[in-house]
Amino acid sequence: MTASAKKWIIVVAAVGLLLLLSSELAKAANVVAPNLGVGTQRKSFLGQAEMPRGIRNNNPGNLKMTTPQQGWLGSIDRSENTDGVFEQFVFYGYGLRAMLKLMRNKMTRNGDNSIRKLIYSWAPPGENSTENYIAAVESVTGIPQNQVIDVNDKDRLFAIAQAIESQENGRVVMTRRDFDNAYNLI
Repeated sequence: MTASAKKWIIVVAAVGLLLLLSSELAKAANVVAPNLGVGTQRKSFLGQAEMPRGIRNNNPGNLKMTTPQQGWLGSIDRSENTDGVFEQFVFYGYGLRAMLKLMRNKMTRNGDNSIRKLIYSWAPPGENSTENYIAAVESVTGIPQNQVIDVNDKDRLFAIAQAIESQENGRVVMTRRDFDNAYNLI
């Protein structure tokens, strides 16, 4: 057996032990780990070079790393983040949850409650072609860019989230099931 194979066996055993211990500690403390739903919990594109940056980071909204670190549920610690600019998440559902939470916070706390205001904040002009981004989200969702969005309207939030994912990554991998499972964790 090679030294590399031995190291992997040790790493796998250590991870297994940590998972077992954390599960037992959670049971003892009566803590339930977040459930992203059947199938969604393991959905991950992390490190898949053929995928766009946001998708391969499991970060469909391309949320940037912050200082101090935001500490999003399921985010990869800064010391292990291989991107260096954008957050990375263990699973896609956690990245989607962070995106939805940030969208809702911008809408409720900052007053960014229309497509125009939300996208202007999400993708500011200094870094993006903001007007084109706004027009694309309006076109894809069918929601007028200045119309106030009800943050409790899951259908509209789903449409906006998919449009943002498309603008940020050039494609959409989010399903309604992914959205619903992530939304339920907010």
